[in-house]
Amino acid sequence: MSRQCIWPPNWTIGGPLPQIEELRVTHPHPDDLLYAHLPTTVRRMSLCCLPCYALQLWHPRKYRRWRSPISSASELLRILSGSL
Repeated sequence: MSRQCIWPPNWTIGGPLPQIEELRVTHPHPDDLLYAHLPTTVRRMSLCCLPCYALQLWHPRKYRRWRSPISSASELLRILSGSL
């Protein structure tokens, strides 16, 4: 399952976001524009990898490269630093 953007590119809304104080995003996408449009009222943001996913390899030759919906440390740092 791939991660989805909450605010995809080329998407606009009619006005500012509501005054959000706490935001929790599961499996955050590093290219999500939501983080660039957050109001200044946000006091707490949680970037979670819940529910947890695991991949068990029954046939390693068939799974040479596998993907995980869990964000890497560099992706999370990119989100938190606001360098979208």
